[in-house]
Amino acid sequence: MKLSDYLRYILLRLHREYLYRFATGKLEVVGHCKQCGDCCRSLMLIDSRGIVRSRRYFRKLQQRDQFYRNLEIVGTDQNSVLVFNCKLVGEDGRCTKYDERPAICRNFPDLWMFRFGGELDSTCGYSLQTKVDFKKVLEKKIEKRAKHTH
Repeated sequence: MKLSDYLRYILLRLHREYLYRFATGKLEVVGHCKQCGDCCRSLMLIDSRGIVRSRRYFRKLQQRDQFYRNLEIVGTDQNSVLVFNCKLVGEDGRCTKYDERPAICRNFPDLWMFRFGGELDSTCGYSLQTKVDFKKVLEKKIEKRAKHTH
């Protein structure tokens, strides 16, 4: 990974962390599903142990939970992280088991996704927004700090 890519990644992570820590309750997911199926492809998995990188560990997850049996490994990314596709997404981008889909799919996109480094594709119909104008929040913080230092 090039240094510029790494720095961009770090800045994105810091921005997400800032949004999550300081804007919790002030963030909302807006928009609608375009039913393209992109959120079901090129997935990175995170479980209680962290990012799923090992094929062997993924096989153990599949033995424990049906959800993982619906996923297939399609490769790795530039950081050697496994990349998955859902086997249930149809050619038209729609879920073939829509009424039986797991909670993670029903609740997509969940704010926790952003907390753990997830992001939405730029073509997704959903986006993350703050309920409060960031500039106003910043101005209030600066004003408050100025009062305490004088």
